[in-house]
Amino acid sequence: MSFTSFNPLSLPDIRTNDITLIQRDGLWAGNDYMGGRTVALSLEVQAVNAEEFGAAVNLITQAFSPAIDGEARLSFQIPGLCNGRSAYINVRTRRRSAPLDASFARLSCAFEIELFATDPIVYASEESAATLRNGVPARFSVDGSRPVTPTITYSSVSDPKVLNALTGESVGATLAPGEHFLELSDPGAGAAASALIKFRDTWV
Repeated sequence: MSFTSFNPLSLPDIRTNDITLIQRDGLWAGNDYMGGRTVALSLEVQAVNAEEFGAAVNLITQAFSPAIDGEARLSFQIPGLCNGRSAYINVRTRRRSAPLDASFARLSCAFEIELFATDPIVYASEESAATLRNGVPARFSVDGSRPVTPTITYSSVSDPKVLNALTGESVGATLAPGEHFLELSDPGAGAAASALIKFRDTWV
């Protein structure tokens, strides 16, 4: 069993809120929001005997059946997608085709599966983490395509601040995609002071 095509990162449907201007050219620009995401998946089953073929077809049928309650996690790790990291998206099956043609009699079947995610975000399977030591700059990256809101756990601190090590400015509530160079600043604490930053990368 192998997949022949998989499309988890095409941009989801966009809901626009632009308003037509009266007696003027153009539109008034509103906010855009993402709708659900359709994920297309093509699978091909080839087997050496009828028993193996039947088990594989049945396995796919079980895995990709209409959801009665909620969505299920579809995990993947493919070089070039999500920076090569393990990621997942929550989906439900909307369509599945498996034609009984001449190839089926030769123990070969091509499945076309359409999945739908009401939440269009693709999530990293594991959280990212970086530890900042007092007065020691640290470099790390947000791999995702969207800003993240990290959680920060302080240890052995008195009046801590997380600063941009290049500009000296305080870090905001979110971190943009890309590389960051941060520093824990706490003059009243010793070298044991630290800040553990955790976040989960996301992609659209």
